[in-house]
Amino acid sequence: MKKLSILLIGLLLITGFAVAQEPEISGDATFTIGIDLDGQTFGMLNEASSALSLEWLSGDAESGTEGWITLTGWEVSFASDDAVTVAAPAVEAGWMFDALTIKIYSGPEFEGDNAAGFAYLGLDEDDARNDVEVALSTNNEGAAAATGLPAAAGDDPTDGKVVAVITGDPAPDGAVLVGTDGTYDFYFVPDGYAASATGSFQGLTISYDLMGPVVSLVVASDGDWTHNLDNAFAFGGTVSVPVDPITVDAGVWLGPTDALDVGFTVGASGTIDPISFGIGFDGWMPNGGTLTYDASLDLGVDISGITVDSLTYFRQDFSDIDQEVVLGLSGLVDGFTLTETFQTVDIMSAPFAAWYSLTSLGYDMMNGIAVGLDFGIDNATVIDITATLTATGFVENTVFEVEWAAEDVANSLGALTAAATISY
Repeated sequence: MKKLSILLIGLLLITGFAVAQEPEISGDATFTIGIDLDGQTFGMLNEASSALSLEWLSGDAESGTEGWITLTGWEVSFASDDAVTVAAPAVEAGWMFDALTIKIYSGPEFEGDNAAGFAYLGLDEDDARNDVEVALSTNNEGAAAATGLPAAAGDDPTDGKVVAVITGDPAPDGAVLVGTDGTYDFYFVPDGYAASATGSFQGLTISYDLMGPVVSLVVASDGDWTHNLDNAFAFGGTVSVPVDPITVDAGVWLGPTDALDVGFTVGASGTIDPISFGIGFDGWMPNGGTLTYDASLDLGVDISGITVDSLTYFRQDFSDIDQEVVLGLSGLVDGFTLTETFQTVDIMSAPFAAWYSLTSLGYDMMNGIAVGLDFGIDNATVIDITATLTATGFVENTVFEVEWAAEDVANSLGALTAAATISY
């Protein structure tokens, strides 16, 4: 711990004198008492966390002619189990020549997603209804997008990733074969066996600001000179065109050249009071195969504190549709919030589409006391309820909360908890 403290002091000194960036320090500690109303069990829980976040900037990435580098998202986190996690920063570096920018790090991205789905509340996990996500596969490290292959036994997407390797090439260390299409073998690689960063696309991103429209070109090799054994390359470009009140974005990507994937995306969004809108379309053709695509339409209206948002997601071949509508009445009465979210998915499926309704009510009594109620109905068969009482301002830096949460109230009484959290 002493060594860590010395390290942090050194980092603070560096950031203070070298680049004059302010560190952000945050943390909290929570004590919770809970009762499982079904099992009639009682217990207490102690939790705490803290974090130190820093950003570095050398040079000016906005104007002038110079080299620049930024590091963002660097964070040291301390969990209640005494574990220390250091999050690697996102690094960007390159040269600025007024309107022209050449980025040398990080490596170019070959992905886009303008057709946006939504997370269906009827599932325990967040299931983003989004069939097509354009992302070129690399021979050495990239995700095998849209393969439709089964996951490896015990595959948790948070514990690793699927990688594509040309059939006959050596498997990544620690990998499990999960499928093949005759050209690529697809492996699940646990996090502990992450491939070298030099096995991914390596190259340049060149952007030019045309006084509004921004055009970007990307070119990359499929790994460095020790990985790119087939001399495969990838190319692509994006354009963003703001024409008030609409902004149009489009992109197209090709590669790797030894087993060509093709991806493209286009979208437009804008606001014409009181209406906002967004449309998107994505197309994806892996390894010269069958074209898959999806689309979305997002419409919103905001009139005198009443909001209505509609998101329609068209799945492959437009043969199926997902629909989400969100009604907000939070602007009508001070301190009062009301949101109704209704989702239905696979509308064209027989015999009936799946649906979920979530009603969220809240009232701030303006004296530091607030109450909330979430009422969810899943396909008219499962009812979930969460009720909360929150008190703030009575003790400095402290929030008190009492919560009752029950999933499927017909079969479970849920749990009752009371917690106090100190934050800084």
